[in-house]
Amino acid sequence: MYNHWLFFSYWLVNAIIIWLTGWLFPESFVLGTWKFTVLEAAIYSGFWVTFMVWIFWDFMLAKKLKFNQLLNFFWFWVANAMGIWLTARGSYYTGLGIRAYYMAIVLGLFTYSGQRLVKKMVLNNG
Repeated sequence: MYNHWLFFSYWLVNAIIIWLTGWLFPESFVLGTWKFTVLEAAIYSGFWVTFMVWIFWDFMLAKKLKFNQLLNFFWFWVANAMGIWLTARGSYYTGLGIRAYYMAIVLGLFTYSGQRLVKKMVLNNG
């Protein structure tokens, strides 16, 4: 769990996915404020999403919760969606704004998918 490369990789993939969605769907995802550029907002928002998912993961480990693959997918999708939604709720501080809560659900699916790919690459090579 306390793999620093994994955390950094999650942060990087989350920032890239957030930046790409802001670039591809500017009417639904807004990046940047008067003090953050688009890139800074993506990096900062990616950190907070990763941090919230990491907290959820720590909670699962502390409670020794084990799920089958489908439930694991569902709960981490929810954790990513909630992390994105909470990060967007603090848009003044994070620089990420979303049009509606269901956008966080959709983006949560993409960030979780990216995290799964990165986890396989980092843990198999490390």
